Amino acid sequence: MGVAGDVTHDVYDRSPRATLYVPCMQSPARFMDIGIRTAGDPMRLAPAVTAAIRSVDAEQPINQVRTMVTAMHHQATGLTYVAVMMGIFGVLALVLAAVGVYGVMSYLVSEQTHEIGIRMALGAPRTTVLKVLFRRGLVTAGAGLAVGLPIAFFFARLLASLIFGVDAADAATFTGIPAALLAAAAIAIYVPARRAMRIDPIVALRYE
Repeated sequence: MGVAGDVTHDVYDRSPRATLYVPCMQSPARFMDIGIRTAGDPMRLAPAVTAAIRSVDAEQPINQVRTMVTAMHHQATGLTYVAVMMGIFGVLALVLAAVGVYGVMSYLVSEQTHEIGIRMALGAPRTTVLKVLFRRGLVTAGAGLAVGLPIAFFFARLLASLIFGVDAADAATFTGIPAALLAAAAIAIYVPARRAMRIDPIVALRYE
C-alpha cells in the first residue's frame, strides 16, 4: 500500500479528486490503458512494448499506441475548437472596438474645429494645438481603459477557473489590446486634427 500524488485525469478539470488504485487482478476491466515513461522518443519503444505484451498473451488485442501528448490533444479537441472560435470572435470584437474608438475620437476632434480656429487665429503653433488635442483624447481613451481593464481581468479569472490552460494574467493580452486601442485613438485624433489645422482660421471660426 502507498500514497500517490495528485493526478489530473481530465483536461477540463484540474481539481484533484480522491482515487483508489487497486491491483488489476482484483479489479479486471474490459479496457486498460498502460502508461510508460521514456527518456527519448516514446514511439521508438512502441514495437518493444508491443512485443513484451505479446510475450505474455499472444491473443491480447493492442490498439491506439500513442504518446501522451497525442492523447491529450485528442481529448481536448472539443476544447480546442471552442478556443479557436472564441479567439476569432475576440479578434472581431477587438476590430469593432477599434473602429468604435476611432469613430468616437474622430467625432470629438471634429467638434473642436471651431476651437482650433480660435487658437490658430490667436497665433498658437500647430504643434501646441496638436498636443492639446492628443492630451484630451488620450485622457478620454485612458479613462475607458481604466474602467475596462479591471472588468476584463475579472472575466479572465472566471474563464481561467473554468478552462484548463487559460492564463488569467496573460501579459501579451493585457498589454497588446490596450496598445491597439490607444493606437486607434491616436490615429483618430491625428487625422481630423491635421485636417482641421489645414483649414484657414477664418473658415474654422465659422465652423459649427
